[in-house]
Amino acid sequence: MVLCLETRYFELGWGELQAEDTFLVTTSGFELLTQADRSTHL
Repeated sequence: MVLCLETRYFELGWGELQAEDTFLVTTSGFELLTQADRSTHL
């Protein structure tokens, strides 16, 4: 099964940000399919 988790953040006067992660779920666990750089923080 493949899942896409979409997290939205909205702030009045600023705008909206949406982060998405896609996962492959198997009987033995999961694998992150998103190829985003996670070394930086907002």
